[in-house]
Amino acid sequence: MKTLIAALAFVSLSSFAASVPVMTLSPRSLTRSFDVKGSFGINEKLGRAWAEVTEVNHDVDSMDDVYREQVKGLSLVGDTVVLEVEGQNVECAKVRHVGIFHYPVARATGNCKFLATEKIVMEDDGFEIHKRRKIVVTLETK
Repeated sequence: MKTLIAALAFVSLSSFAASVPVMTLSPRSLTRSFDVKGSFGINEKLGRAWAEVTEVNHDVDSMDDVYREQVKGLSLVGDTVVLEVEGQNVECAKVRHVGIFHYPVARATGNCKFLATEKIVMEDDGFEIHKRRKIVVTLETK
């Protein structure tokens, strides 16, 4: 049954340009350039997929921050991570089993790319208005 569902999903896969919001980050440092990377996380048993956004820390003493975010329309269909946008399905990643324990890993197909852009926003804390630097992460399809 799973293969039938996966086959039906592949038939409807098409390529079109869309932008799906993933998350907004407040960078640690206001002076440094930002470095944000995205990938896909999966849970094969539950048939779920999500975005994993890594904020790379260039300090030697600190580790990178990794955030897991659910993305509307992102799911695991068979062995494929699919993004549904406006009734269209885009194949974002294929699941491969690696290592001696056959650990599942989602490998990006190139149809969906993570894009991080810097934005200056005005925030009102109830007392004053402050300019804040934000990093907006989106998932772009071809």
